[in-house]
Amino acid sequence: MGDFNYPEIDWIEESTPPDVRHKATQFMEAVRDSFLVQHVKEPTHYRSNQTPNLLDLVFTNEEGMISKITHSAPLGKSHHQILNFKYQCYTQQKKKVPKLNFNKGDYNELRSHLKNTSWECMESKDIESQWEFLQRTLNTAISTNIPRTRCSTGREKGKLPLWTNEKALIKVKKKRAAYKRYTKTREGNDYLIYARARNQAKQECRNAVYNLEKQIALEAKTNPKAFFAYVRNKMKTRETITDLEDEAGNTVSNDSEKASLLNNFFCSVFTEENSLNSR
Repeated sequence: MGDFNYPEIDWIEESTPPDVRHKATQFMEAVRDSFLVQHVKEPTHYRSNQTPNLLDLVFTNEEGMISKITHSAPLGKSHHQILNFKYQCYTQQKKKVPKLNFNKGDYNELRSHLKNTSWECMESKDIESQWEFLQRTLNTAISTNIPRTRCSTGREKGKLPLWTNEKALIKVKKKRAAYKRYTKTREGNDYLIYARARNQAKQECRNAVYNLEKQIALEAKTNPKAFFAYVRNKMKTRETITDLEDEAGNTVSNDSEKASLLNNFFCSVFTEENSLNSR
């Protein structure tokens, strides 16, 4: 973020002067090439007898990282407004969370538990009550017959990236060994050996990333799950269903109420075809 001093850029339309050699046009092209998102949309610079300009910009590489931008009065004699916003950073908290250990589950006892459950009571219930009963019964059977283990969340120590292959690991190990040798001897020849190993490791890692992404791109139509899994792995923010508004204009923020509202909407637009007259 900062004062970039490009008043010629229209950040709402994302348009620039037609001259390709203009600095504002070149700056916009650099932003697009870097896949950055600019979040400020209102003027931030006010001065008497001058048109307000949008000069102070906030960039991120993901759209959901900035929220609730507010403009406040300038600080001291400055002509630039103060920008307040919420930033969702990339912090990774490692904490122990319980996970089901399916390898040690007693599935015979779980089947017996479900077999002895009286399911006839569901016939007199509505769909929501049936779902709650089914969910409660399954959770009880699972918690009773499948043990739990505690695992760390976030990136585990020693966990390798998806693109890692044997050739890249060998190059990285050689780089680390060369650097360790150089830190002990401090000789120029050892530094050259380390620099060569560093460059080779960097190039091999780039090749590994390129090969993985190329393979995912080639299989995108036949294996779309791999593509979207790789995209989610790269993203740090997660999209959720925002607050909705019902027909009366009331804001709906509860998850169950959102699901009910969406269900009613889909039912209203669903077309029921007459299969008897169709050929």
